[in-house]
Amino acid sequence: MNRNPTRQLCANAGCPRPASPGDLFCETCGLERSLYRREERGGPRVARTLGAAPSLQERLDRIARQPD
Repeated sequence: MNRNPTRQLCANAGCPRPASPGDLFCETCGLERSLYRREERGGPRVARTLGAAPSLQERLDRIARQPD
């Protein structure tokens, strides 16, 4: 029985670490991707939320219309 199966390398270009079991990336690169690709991490709910956010100008206009 082979006790040291060959592990696939991380799919991140230039990363020499082995991929995490069941994943394309090592733990470090997987964490980095999840932090910098929030819209992919959250799926449709996050995409809708991000798309529905008012622009800076809309927020400033709303503040300007508020009574003192």
